[in-house]
Amino acid sequence: MSSQVGASEVADELGRRIAAGRYQPGALMPSVRKLAEEFEISKATAQVALSRLEAARFVVAERARGFVVQDVHSHGGFDVYGILFRLSMSDPEQAVATFTDIVDMERSVLFDVIGAYAQLPERVSTDRLTPVVNAMEELAQRDDVDLAEFLAREFDLLRRMALAAGQSAVLALLNSLAELIGGVPEAVDAYFVADPSGHVLFWRAIVNALSRPDLPHEAEYALVGDLLALYHQRVVTRFGTLVAPTHPRVAPAESA
Repeated sequence: MSSQVGASEVADELGRRIAAGRYQPGALMPSVRKLAEEFEISKATAQVALSRLEAARFVVAERARGFVVQDVHSHGGFDVYGILFRLSMSDPEQAVATFTDIVDMERSVLFDVIGAYAQLPERVSTDRLTPVVNAMEELAQRDDVDLAEFLAREFDLLRRMALAAGQSAVLALLNSLAELIGGVPEAVDAYFVADPSGHVLFWRAIVNALSRPDLPHEAEYALVGDLLALYHQRVVTRFGTLVAPTHPRVAPAESA
């Protein structure tokens, strides 16, 4: 193995093995010496790699035993889930499955936030929403649209709705989703299977509907739900095409 391989690459490979079940929960990780031999790195680098896994809560250090594998799938929080998503990018099938879960969750939260905002006892002015949509439109008109910035604006719009509706827990969930999706370039690109200007039209229609004195009709809710479901199916399909060329993994040293 190349001497340029560092602790982060080794930690990622070990993390992938844990996520794939090669190292089972409760099992001991290979020793520092064995990892140093396998990846042709120094013992110090191997120790740093294991420490990074511990910081990510993939393993826990136990005195006189070593590093013990944790059940990241059952007990990991959003931070761990984000790492699992990033690591899954070398396995297109797993990456698409994870991304599908994220998209389904995002759609559910989006629909819930819009519904909660629309059902407020007193109609709230949309003055704090319109400037965000205007900013999206300005971004969409640029020759080279920064998709990550545009997506951040969309999440900002949802945050403002959730804040007005008093959904503090949903705000935390939105922040986690924004970090999950925004941290993977392929995920960001996939959300724009349609041109950003199409996103502007969608949000402009939503804000206009929320500014009416009467509540949106059930048929309107159903239509929005159907449109989002169809669009998100295209998003997942697009993501699958983007992750098809897998990223290279760190391979262990070959035997002489």
